[in-house]
Amino acid sequence: MLCHIGFYRWILNCLVHERKHKCIKKFANQLYNTSIDWDQSILREVTCGHVTRLVNAPFSQFAASACLHSGRVPSKKLHASLAPIIGDFPRDAVNVSRCARVSRYEKATVRDMVSVGTAEPPILGEIMFHVSVTSGGTTQCASVLRELSIESAHAGCWKCRKLPGHIVVETQDIQTALIWGGKPSGTLTALQPLHATDSQDILSFCSQLGFAWIVFGQLGLHDDL
Repeated sequence: MLCHIGFYRWILNCLVHERKHKCIKKFANQLYNTSIDWDQSILREVTCGHVTRLVNAPFSQFAASACLHSGRVPSKKLHASLAPIIGDFPRDAVNVSRCARVSRYEKATVRDMVSVGTAEPPILGEIMFHVSVTSGGTTQCASVLRELSIESAHAGCWKCRKLPGHIVVETQDIQTALIWGGKPSGTLTALQPLHATDSQDILSFCSQLGFAWIVFGQLGLHDDL
């Protein structure tokens, strides 16, 4: 981890690597003969599984820009309720989804609390659903959020409360999903993100670690870390 921070100056979002052992155990638990080429057999099965998922992956899996994940045409009732929000578009030109890719590195799903924009403090909201509209060969994605008001800002977190209304933002403007807790009808606590942000505190911290890594390298202490 220290080597990664020293070279890239960013902190990994460790939740990305959670439960990766399950894809190995799915094949390994079924093989009881471990006397001949057991490791190679598991490696072949896992590799084939990875390649299969890559071949059959949806477009949103590797998209570099905002897009819906498994979008569908809305029902007539939902389409009628969307008209005041997105405008009067034909139903077959509109898609809705519970999940969307907001950037190259992250997705956001219904009920996620997200940070929008780069202002300080940012706009916070809870995702209600994602919608895309195709017109003139161009597709635009938007997200409908239940607005949250920030009551106070603290070191590492915001105290906020849900508002009765909703807001519509461009999906690409969503910066990241946040970890939050508290009673939905009361004051909520949202943790400020510690990965892939432009926070000067984080950049300063990573710069110091990068400098420390260079010093350790010059002293030949890499193996001692």
